[in-house]
Amino acid sequence: MIIMKKNKMNNEAASDKAGSMRTRPAGRFLPGKGLVALMLATAIGFSAMPEASAAAKKQLSAKAVKYLMSLTWAIMPDKIKDKSGKEVPIDKNKREVAEVPLDDARRVIMGARRTAHAQICKLPKLQKSNYRTILKLELDSKKWTRKQMVYLNQLHLFTVMWLTGNVSISADDGKKDKKKDKKKKQKCTLEQKARVKARIEKYLKEHPIPKKAAKK
Repeated sequence: MIIMKKNKMNNEAASDKAGSMRTRPAGRFLPGKGLVALMLATAIGFSAMPEASAAAKKQLSAKAVKYLMSLTWAIMPDKIKDKSGKEVPIDKNKREVAEVPLDDARRVIMGARRTAHAQICKLPKLQKSNYRTILKLELDSKKWTRKQMVYLNQLHLFTVMWLTGNVSISADDGKKDKKKDKKKKQKCTLEQKARVKARIEKYLKEHPIPKKAAKK
């Protein structure tokens, strides 16, 4: 089961306009034991701070990306509102309409990893700038439909919440062994914080966004 807790990233994504959409992540999904095992194994390297190991720097496997995409689809809302307040329905039986190609999803997931590290290291301004830059670049690419932009937003959100411990994933109904759901709080040393800061600042410098656009 996937249980998403409320946190700052959750609330911001619900009101952000980077994709001209308002989304409210919610939902419970019962994954199989194999999926849970893969997610936990992937988390060991992927959620590690940048300098932790060579394995942590590798790109996510296609299988891991597909699982993250599946979990993201599970929490997609049935309908969304654009900035004018108009409701746009999302048919949960037509996943292919909202999903994006594997490499594009991987790019957003890896970007979300930076956002998660910024949150863990208490760098709120860089966390927000990284998030908004990722979505602004996707929006400006003119490649995606409204529904795909919502999906990318949710993919980023889910990845951040998963890496920061704000998503509980289990293969049962969530009623058993609740104590096991508690995750050890991740720590960020001063050295790690400096590296996370440098990495995000480099990314922002390489992908500058006009101040007016960044404030939207």
